[in-house]
Amino acid sequence: MEDNILKNEIVTTNNQLPVNLEDLSKFVLIGREKLISVKAEIRAMKKLDIAKEVREQKKEEAQNLAELLIDAEVRIGQLTKLIEPSKGLRTDLELSNSAVTRSKKEQLENLGFSKMDTSRFEQLADNPESVEMAKEKAKENNEVINRTAILKEIQDIKKAELKRKREQLKEQTLKTTDSKKSEIVFFNCDCFEFLKETKDNTVDCIVTDPPYSVTDNSWDNFKSEASFLKFIDKVLSECKRVLKPNYAFFMFMDSRLMSKVEELIIKNKFDLKSRIIWVRKNMSMGRVVKDRFISQWEICFYCGNKELNFPEVWGEERGDVQEAAVPQTNYEDKKIHPTQKPLKIVERFIELSTNQGDIVIDPFCGGGTTAAACYNLGRHCSTSDISKEYIDNAKARIFGHG
Repeated sequence: MEDNILKNEIVTTNNQLPVNLEDLSKFVLIGREKLISVKAEIRAMKKLDIAKEVREQKKEEAQNLAELLIDAEVRIGQLTKLIEPSKGLRTDLELSNSAVTRSKKEQLENLGFSKMDTSRFEQLADNPESVEMAKEKAKENNEVINRTAILKEIQDIKKAELKRKREQLKEQTLKTTDSKKSEIVFFNCDCFEFLKETKDNTVDCIVTDPPYSVTDNSWDNFKSEASFLKFIDKVLSECKRVLKPNYAFFMFMDSRLMSKVEELIIKNKFDLKSRIIWVRKNMSMGRVVKDRFISQWEICFYCGNKELNFPEVWGEERGDVQEAAVPQTNYEDKKIHPTQKPLKIVERFIELSTNQGDIVIDPFCGGGTTAAACYNLGRHCSTSDISKEYIDNAKARIFGHG
């Protein structure tokens, strides 16, 4: 019965793979067993010294089946990547109605795949060029394509790419020292690459403004709320790792997501002390809406475990409601980035939570406001951005050149 299913999928559909995830899964699970059986037959034929022509026919059968299985696993990886961890499968993927209602974990277990299997399929899906190269190599060498070998090749490529990027980071680093002894370092790279290069327990303060889907820019868009929260969770985990035991941490966030982000802050064992409200009266988001009140504020979470440098004289800096204008192109605090935060606010945060010579980082450079504040206040700062244009603009803002 199972051999018939496999045969029908391979032969009668003219080597076309099944369409939906359930059938693809059956194809792979049955196909694996079939491939093991064919390989065993080849070994037996060789041992019994059966005619080479017959063995070659069996080997060709194994090669064709192995290649189809790899293609099926790639397709499975493409489909499973579209499943949110806490939700069922999307309804536009030609799946059965029962599949839609299950979580990703339940769905994959029901299909007979482990978490490791799924991870391997998704790695194949993420690296189509490596898969195609492996197919060509197998054909040239008259071999049966091997998924383990493909995954090893992918890992080797990633290691080589990471090494290359690290070398680039060293070349792209710009350092400057002024009379205040402040060292400002820029990295043109992904935030996680930047954080990975930062040693444990070495940072005094982080002031950062991650993307949270308030513009139409590609870097500011997430496919779902779940993917955004997963991203922020990873950012928080890495930030906590690099901070010193006595630390200060400031993170701007959209008010719509503040409650869920706060849960992640607590999960990552930050000492949440204040929810600072930044009032931005000159930029009221959503002027055209008529079914709600217009938003005039954003939140900034403050976490830390040391005394702040408040002046003896009571002032507005002590309050958890801070008012400052959004940077504009005709202001002294000139706008050079779509989500730029006021220099006044960021300078205040850094001055109150650090001392001259302390190390401050910002994994999301953007307009370079954290770096500019550190430059003005005599703090050392390292910052990163995936956009070279934003890095060049930030350098020009601080040093007068890109």
